[in-house]
Amino acid sequence: MNRFAGYCLIAVVSCLATTVSHADSLRLVKDINTEPRDSYPELHYEHNGKCYLTASIGSSGYSRRLWVTDGTEGGTVMVPQITRSVYYFTEMGGAVYFVSSHSGQSRRLWRSDGTEAGTVQIKYLQSVSELTSAAGKLFFSAKDSNLGFEVWVSDGTEEGTSSLKDIGVDGDSRPSEFTAWGDSCYFVADAGVDGPGIWKSDGTEEGTVQVFDANDFDYEYLFHIAASGDLLYFFSTDGESHISLWASDGTEDGTERLKVMEGLSVSFSSSVGETAFFLLGDGSEEYFELWKSDGTEAGTVLIRSFVYEHSFPRWPYPCVVMGDSIYFPAEDELYGEEIWKSDGTVEGTVPVKDLNPEGGSYPEYLLTDGTSIYFLGYIEGTGRCLIESDGSEEGTRILESEIYEVRPFRVLGEDVLFAGEDAVDGVELFEWDRRTGECRLVKDMYPGTKA
Repeated sequence: MNRFAGYCLIAVVSCLATTVSHADSLRLVKDINTEPRDSYPELHYEHNGKCYLTASIGSSGYSRRLWVTDGTEGGTVMVPQITRSVYYFTEMGGAVYFVSSHSGQSRRLWRSDGTEAGTVQIKYLQSVSELTSAAGKLFFSAKDSNLGFEVWVSDGTEEGTSSLKDIGVDGDSRPSEFTAWGDSCYFVADAGVDGPGIWKSDGTEEGTVQVFDANDFDYEYLFHIAASGDLLYFFSTDGESHISLWASDGTEDGTERLKVMEGLSVSFSSSVGETAFFLLGDGSEEYFELWKSDGTEAGTVLIRSFVYEHSFPRWPYPCVVMGDSIYFPAEDELYGEEIWKSDGTVEGTVPVKDLNPEGGSYPEYLLTDGTSIYFLGYIEGTGRCLIESDGSEEGTRILESEIYEVRPFRVLGEDVLFAGEDAVDGVELFEWDRRTGECRLVKDMYPGTKA
């Protein structure tokens, strides 16, 4: 295998109170790439007890294949008809939908149940993006030679996949920011008359209507639509240095500008109950603010600002919600970049643990299963490790093993599957079993001896 890259699926199975070491129990589950090279797995999506990923089985540019795994060697199988990059995964009606690239801007829309026989091409399209399941249908943006970029809808069949509505009067409406809320799909589109607006659709042409537009509310761009409780939040900008937060009940009369703020970029995290949290940056990647809103002007307030003096944060910042708090990476004058949590109060916005006193652990790829959060962090002398936390300092622990350069992962039932590299198999698939504490290789998808 290649010396510098080695992916592994790892499932995390034990919840220990202190840092744990399972180096002695680390073992290969299966070698997928049968030549002496790395398979470089990329974990994309988890659904119904299976994880969808892509991995290389050869050295050519067309050697990427779709794989599906249940976390066991025998249950890790290739779906051979997918030979290019895949993205935009979502689920509808018990099936998984995704897009694969072809040539140029050509794309293919697929449906899969996780088996070779059950993975079928729905339609050949151009520039498909943002698959979103809402109202029992699949919404997305696609290009047509006659209509340009417009909103499309699918019921999961070829005959039921078509352009939904020609919104753009004299050109593309370029729909984006698709968000499921209630029994409709909301999105941003520009009809070419009054500027970009918020639209909603029930999946029918007559039920696809504009809720409000830029002419009504004096803005230039709309972005980051997100649902929180009974309200739909979105942001607008004047194209200069001001960002506005809006809240809406889905009607023009029920849409209100909550706050105008100084800033150039926004990363919307999620909601805790009826409270929405968002991060506001100034465009320099050296400063950001944590805000919250309850949907009122008075309830939209700054919680805390962060200044990066020692490192540069990755924008947009990854955030996850667990319990009554959100978790995100941040830096202050006492720590390097570490994992923080906030319950929406100044006192409750604190670092979880100083994992790397030497200068910060640089957390990334945050995920949660509802009881723990998982992320990758850098530990001095070890490299990037998988870290598990229940939100407390004593309940935050590092997986110590002979695996190094751990990469993006997925939580799959009682296991945490992730990609990493070891000295024998290279970049392959591993798991950490949380029930037994055992760390093992799931499958070597590109078998061979590591160089």
